Amino acid sequence: SLITSLFLISESISYEFPSTLKELPKTLKKHFENWDIAVYSQFLNHFGISSDTRFSQLNDRQKKQVLCAISLASHVPVLVYENVESFLDPKVEALFYDYLRIRSQMGATIIMSSCRVSTWKNHASYDLYRIKEGRLYRIDQEKLNYKAWVKQKERIYELENQLNAIAY
Repeated sequence: SLITSLFLISESISYEFPSTLKELPKTLKKHFENWDIAVYSQFLNHFGISSDTRFSQLNDRQKKQVLCAISLASHVPVLVYENVESFLDPKVEALFYDYLRIRSQMGATIIMSSCRVSTWKNHASYDLYRIKEGRLYRIDQEKLNYKAWVKQKERIYELENQLNAIAY
């Protein structure tokens, strides 16, 4: 079924569970046959979230962090993340991406959207795409000039800041 094949974490979807984080795995194990409680517990610990907390008591960022732990523990074949770096702590981000790399090597398909070039540069193993003016463009990783791209983005931010200053 779709629920056991795909896990999606998006900034635009609200998730709710009535239970504590300790009780949650009992429900999830019914849906995910390869559920890994050790991975779930490890990531909760890294995020600094107590398993005694009710999911409904968490803020949005913490909810997304718990969902990351669930997604990794579920061992589904397809993982989809939208701007995951916006709710990952820098200290946990490297561990998260290392675990995604392992899951990819085990055959999982991982689809990510990201606004950060460092995410593309350091973690993508296949095709990269960019949406510009409503069109989808494939990025050739061999020709990706990271420094030039960053310089261009810095220039855009500089111009936007100047325009904002003029507007006020």
